[in-house]
Amino acid sequence: MGDRMNDPSRPRITIVGDGSVGKTSVFQFLTSVTEDDARQYMANPGEGVKNGFDFEFVELGGMKEVAVVDTSGVAAAKPERVRMYPGTDIVIYCFSSKSKISLANITTWSNEVREVLKESEKGMPWSVLVRLQSDLGPKLTARVASADILNTADKLKASAVVATSAKHWVDGFAATGLDELRLILIDLLQKKSHGEPAPEHNLTEEDLDIRLEAATEKVKKKEPIPEATLPAESKAIEEADSSDSFFSMMLCCGK
Repeated sequence: MGDRMNDPSRPRITIVGDGSVGKTSVFQFLTSVTEDDARQYMANPGEGVKNGFDFEFVELGGMKEVAVVDTSGVAAAKPERVRMYPGTDIVIYCFSSKSKISLANITTWSNEVREVLKESEKGMPWSVLVRLQSDLGPKLTARVASADILNTADKLKASAVVATSAKHWVDGFAATGLDELRLILIDLLQKKSHGEPAPEHNLTEEDLDIRLEAATEKVKKKEPIPEATLPAESKAIEEADSSDSFFSMMLCCGK
């Protein structure tokens, strides 16, 4: 991996959650993978992370060389996956709108992260809880309930809760929630670098219900990609070493 990934002074965002919930789409968006590459991945789900983790260095909000780490959700990948936790500033905990189990398992993921990082130089990372595959939620009677999402966010002491869908992005339209997620991550990294305390999401169940529904409605529309969200906003940095080879509503950071 090289010294760049082992440098604790570099900001790091790590994406965790069950397999097949959409983590790699978040990773691809944040690291400006091309739409063609994203479309190819979407056509072959489950093939995003083969060796426990993947990572890229990107520029976010003027911060250079932010490491974004995608991790595998399978049990067999744990030895490789946990190698990427040290040095993490923000963990994106991911679950699918169609899977209650993936939300319930967030506690397991949090415990794994905390166990590895209990003696971390940077202390415990801040948390963002992300509902993925929001385009699937409206089709299901058994979709994840807002009360359960809020309960999980409170247990995590999450700084933000976000609803996203990558469906339109891979079709060449504006993504639901991924641009806003990126802005939230920039804000949190800046706050953390200035020594500020972790903000709280400050959401009530009613707030969450309204905003999740708004995100779901937005998925039904196809909007042009706004200029401000084109790749210049988040661009992958060319690697010198070839081995060093995500809302419709801001649900919200407490500001």
